[in-house]
Amino acid sequence: MALCSLAGLARFCSVASLLVTLVASAMNAQAAANCDGGTADNCLVIGDKYRDGVDVAKDPARAAALYQTACDAGVLAACNRLGALYERQDAARAVALYRKACEGGDPYGCVNLGRAYWVGFGVAANTNQAVALFQKACEGGGLPGCTNLGLVYLGGEGVAADTARAVALFQKACDGADLDGCNSLGIV
Repeated sequence: MALCSLAGLARFCSVASLLVTLVASAMNAQAAANCDGGTADNCLVIGDKYRDGVDVAKDPARAAALYQTACDAGVLAACNRLGALYERQDAARAVALYRKACEGGDPYGCVNLGRAYWVGFGVAANTNQAVALFQKACEGGGLPGCTNLGLVYLGGEGVAADTARAVALFQKACDGADLDGCNSLGIV
């Protein structure tokens, strides 16, 4: 901070920085306690912190344990995120977690399950299934599902090629701030 370099303010900035660190630490501790105490949504939040290394040391194993706790308690976004952690080591488990999330109504679980069917990751490739899942995701607010569905229609993969539909799907995704949708819209 340029302001903190001014004479007399450096000490104030040091104290303010320490206070921010202490408050963040206390908030993380409270959220972790709430997770342990049964507030599963906090397990998701703390899991994200461990996954990304925000305010804590990055620890994918701890993130996975927190996501599992939240997923078991019915936090569907946690099931989806846990699936993403398992992708490289256990495709079948990742797909099962994506399916649980999607069937429970998490649109991003549907995006990931659709992607698995699209490319044959952990399941037999099935473009019709992928299209249905991308459509469900897109209608549910999972904008990457709109982008992926647009790509399927643009390429005519297992469906009749439909550039106008692809453009409309890319536009919907882009309007919702999905950068891949914007990029796809820019190349059509």
